[in-house]
Amino acid sequence: MLKLLIIADDSTGALDSSIQFASRGAPVRAYLHPPNEWDGAAEVLVINTDSRHLPAEKAWELVHREVEHGRREGARILFKKIDSALRGNLGSELAAMLSSDGGEQLYLMPAYPAGGRTTYNGVQLWNGVPVAETVYGQDPFEPARHSRVAGAVALQTDLPIAEIPAGRPMPRKGTGIVVLDASSDGELRDRCRELLDNPAPLLLGGCAGAASALAECLYPEEPCSPSLPPAEKLLVVSGSLHTVSRGQMAEGRAEGIPCHTLRIDFELARGFAESEAGLRLAQETAAELERHRVVLLETEQFSFSPGCEAGRRTAEAVDRICREAGPVALAVFGGDTLLEIAGLLRPGIRPCWEVVPGVPVSIAENREGNPIPLISKSGGFGPKDVISRIASFLNINFRTQK
Repeated sequence: MLKLLIIADDSTGALDSSIQFASRGAPVRAYLHPPNEWDGAAEVLVINTDSRHLPAEKAWELVHREVEHGRREGARILFKKIDSALRGNLGSELAAMLSSDGGEQLYLMPAYPAGGRTTYNGVQLWNGVPVAETVYGQDPFEPARHSRVAGAVALQTDLPIAEIPAGRPMPRKGTGIVVLDASSDGELRDRCRELLDNPAPLLLGGCAGAASALAECLYPEEPCSPSLPPAEKLLVVSGSLHTVSRGQMAEGRAEGIPCHTLRIDFELARGFAESEAGLRLAQETAAELERHRVVLLETEQFSFSPGCEAGRRTAEAVDRICREAGPVALAVFGGDTLLEIAGLLRPGIRPCWEVVPGVPVSIAENREGNPIPLISKSGGFGPKDVISRIASFLNINFRTQK
């Protein structure tokens, strides 16, 4: 029976929120594209509307449709996954949650303390710095323009917005959006416990931090150990321009892991993957995977933007490599890149665990139906050595280039 519907605006967000429930043993199914039919055995269903870069009106329509579907399926808790840097169609999508449900209040908890994101006096901070003053404010495609949560939300809705400091009572009556401060996982859990005392339906918003707190309240058993398909080779694919992801790929290169850069005027050109040059790249990469176990594939800097075809061309290159190399574990950095690569996989991904906070591991099936580990993360998450941590998590001992 469906307990919870999570609606995300990008693919990495869908997985890093769903993993919080899957790691505690909940029956979870995540869809990186809205499916025609839902898995009736799932208690937690996660849908990616891929609406972060869409016009506000279209984003509203997509969220409205999924919430209405969720209501018909009996979901009693609806959760809007948002970007922890306050990017995307926040006001429009939160308003769609309220409109679809007919509810009076939506409680928004954007903090993710494990990822360095906290909310203090209504301001979203990354490691103590207002988010718009960090690298998120320099995003070349969609910079964070507001650090105050209410200011970011109010760009797209006229709904009343209240700001509640940590420790203060939450309003139980009224209409609109209630922004809740939190600087620790404990504060998030306390808020979730309070909210679960409310009569259903319950409308929530937040990122992986709030999802983790909610999962602990709904599924208090100890987290279960992951059971993943065996993996002997790992292909790491980065289409992210975030400085964190760029630094992680540079760290991998410094460790001696073979790396290929996909250039906008060559490997990312239309038809490259099926050309003779594309075959040579695939064969070379497959041979390197056989020798070294881990290979890096990254897009040329400034080659990707929402709506362009670089993500699709990256996915085509990955597809050709996988055809030559056989089943490989995939680690994908960047939500737009992940969404394109998901088109190579069968629908319905099963989240399992986290390598580190914000870096979930799922089980996917390739086109041949073989189960493979799928690791994903948004651009700004993970430590500098995340690639070696992923390989270690999968028990892959990579061999550096001589």
